[in-house]
Amino acid sequence: MNVKKSLWKHWVSCGCLLWLLYCSACQPNINATPAPDEVQRYLWVGDDLISAGPLDMQSLLMISLSNYPYAVDMRRWVKPQNVLTEPVETAALVEKLELMAYDVVVLQLFGVRRDFEDNAYLDQVVEWIEVVRGQEKIAVLLYPWFSEVDSDAQKERMDGLVHQAAWRTQIVLIPVGPAWQTVQAARPDIQLYASDGLHPSAEGVYLSACVVYAVFTGTSPVGHPGYTSIGYDDPQQIVTIDEEVAAYLQTAAWETILDYQQKDEFQVILFQKE
Repeated sequence: MNVKKSLWKHWVSCGCLLWLLYCSACQPNINATPAPDEVQRYLWVGDDLISAGPLDMQSLLMISLSNYPYAVDMRRWVKPQNVLTEPVETAALVEKLELMAYDVVVLQLFGVRRDFEDNAYLDQVVEWIEVVRGQEKIAVLLYPWFSEVDSDAQKERMDGLVHQAAWRTQIVLIPVGPAWQTVQAARPDIQLYASDGLHPSAEGVYLSACVVYAVFTGTSPVGHPGYTSIGYDDPQQIVTIDEEVAAYLQTAAWETILDYQQKDEFQVILFQKE
């Protein structure tokens, strides 16, 4: 690769990421935005797993560096109770949804808690989604990664519940967790976890964002020019992902989407490419 071209891509990507992080820090101040038909607005609802990166800003960076035809605005509402293993706080969620004309609400399917009853969990997923739909928003389900301490039995149980929830509600699933499992099995040399074994490293954030990018845009992340990311351990450090590793993570993310599409049981594309 031409060295000047590589450096240029690196600095452009870093510059965009810094700007997006600055905007992220200013999230409580809602500034003037384009007309509703000119921008797609997303609200991420979850716990601090999505704060690493942050995942919404890494996803926005990838979309911003692509040829996606729409402006995109992403914000997040983070607290420990904002996962679907917990009962929905209807009044608080409705209040948050009324702050802006959000188009899409990303709901995190689970966090670290596993001590819940399966049927109660599935009912809660429906309740969360009904609140979002009641505000005339599009709900999508974020299937996050597992922690390093989750047993195979726990992973199998949660995977089954996630797919039952997606099947019952018939809404779009963002399969980040399966992409992580693919990479962990095929490339154990790529460390996706931060030092705590729960939050993502820069590579983990990058892989997750590649999956989100594919789901939100309906296009492959393979060949995407952005290689920068930020991990949980050092949130002030912009990391340039090794080019070979980035290419592999892009491919793993897209192959995860293609695998779901081939089975044709679950929706994994939010907006189809025209």
